[in-house]
Amino acid sequence: MRTWYTRSRKELADAGRERAAASHARATAAATKRGLPVPPAPVPQTGESRLRQGYTLLRSILATAVKDGLIGSNPCQIGGAGSVKHPERPLLTPDMLGTIVEEMPEQWALPIRVMFGAHLRLGELVALQRGDYADGVLKVERQTTLVNGKPVTTKTKTGNVRRVKLPPRIAAEVEEHLAASKGFARSPMFLRSDGEPITNHALGQAWRRAARRVGLGQFHPHDVRHAGLTMAAQNGATTRELMARAGHSTARAALIYQHAAEERDAALAEGLDVLGRSPIQSVTGTGMARAAIGATKESPGLAAESAV
Repeated sequence: MRTWYTRSRKELADAGRERAAASHARATAAATKRGLPVPPAPVPQTGESRLRQGYTLLRSILATAVKDGLIGSNPCQIGGAGSVKHPERPLLTPDMLGTIVEEMPEQWALPIRVMFGAHLRLGELVALQRGDYADGVLKVERQTTLVNGKPVTTKTKTGNVRRVKLPPRIAAEVEEHLAASKGFARSPMFLRSDGEPITNHALGQAWRRAARRVGLGQFHPHDVRHAGLTMAAQNGATTRELMARAGHSTARAALIYQHAAEERDAALAEGLDVLGRSPIQSVTGTGMARAAIGATKESPGLAAESAV
């Protein structure tokens, strides 16, 4: 059993590295052709999830065989083999997000901006209704996922309803969008150019095409949510605030974004270290700092909203 597990892990990891290298080569070629910076190499898929699922299924089958008296003991006794730690996703910066959105058809620009400003999961964005918005606040209470290829609308992932304050500029765009279109409170908030509601598949397809064209194919639509939450953390959001905005049921996920913010803070401090060699006019610098702090307190997402 251990031999099979070790060999399978190596084969899956090798295949993941080969796919990542091929993907990065294509993205690099596309970026070079368009005169864009070469994107960072994507994180290789290790195959750990597939291996874990296969091992867990096998262990369950053999456990049933033991219970039925068909075998004496379960040979699946490898510690930690049934669990996996997913690698951290690369950070989608506002500039990168703006580049991808500009390459997408116009109909997707506002939905992506709302996804970024409200930290929505893709299914939550698709399930939005016109009545979910009021006075700058977005109510998130449902999601639409694909089950056997068909859209099914249910409660959110955690089963909770949350209300998220949108950055002012994005809120103004939503109000303009709702005023310019017609529909009932329970009508879909966003429609495609053909008048049909947006779908997970249509948005994902448009995103992938645009991302590949600009050499950023390693990013997924879900990375938009991560980008918004990371920027909220960088702008001082607490763990409780991140949990409320993201709809997390535990602090574990929120702490990931705070950790990313701490790493960014350390990088900023290192860059500012060069200022110690030259005089700084404290009045002007302090005034700018106070203005920036005041702006981020008013709206954690305001500092980033103009980038997309």
